[in-house]
Amino acid sequence: MVEQNNNECCEYANKYIFEIRHLADMIECKDNAAFVSSLREDFGKLGLFSSAANFLRLMYEIRASSEDEETLRNHISVMAMETLLTLSWYIVSDYNDIIRSQIELFKTKNKRYGNAFSECFSKDGYPYAFGHLQEKINRICSLLTLNEDAKEEPILDSYKDLLGYCILTLIEINTSVPLKRDDY
Repeated sequence: MVEQNNNECCEYANKYIFEIRHLADMIECKDNAAFVSSLREDFGKLGLFSSAANFLRLMYEIRASSEDEETLRNHISVMAMETLLTLSWYIVSDYNDIIRSQIELFKTKNKRYGNAFSECFSKDGYPYAFGHLQEKINRICSLLTLNEDAKEEPILDSYKDLLGYCILTLIEINTSVPLKRDDY
């Protein structure tokens, strides 16, 4: 039983690593250069507020999207890419460093808690994932209204959590049963 749980954790970790590295490939893709440049320009003008506004819009589109899982996957991928880029610009670090950090964080949490997200998703479906995404977006928006001294560390943690939940949701989209309108 323990060996089976270890194998499941390793398999899930491999899926996590695949998804987050896929984001890096998407960021580097020439087809996305204009998108990345636009995000960078907005970040330069508005800082974290630009991503918060985009997250709110994307979450609305995620909840309002049709039964098309490809559309859902695209919206969550865009949210994950923007989260990763925003983190890298805010802390002035290469996004590959953030990817390595996120993988280590995932491995630590997965070792502690197992595949809790996957298990709950299999029971509750998309509303479970959407709730986590919305919670992190709401937290980011709330933290942006606090004073500078109070927000720096928690807001970065919230961005990292949002990125993690985006990745976990993408894993579940890629391995779950088809989306039904009743799921959200």
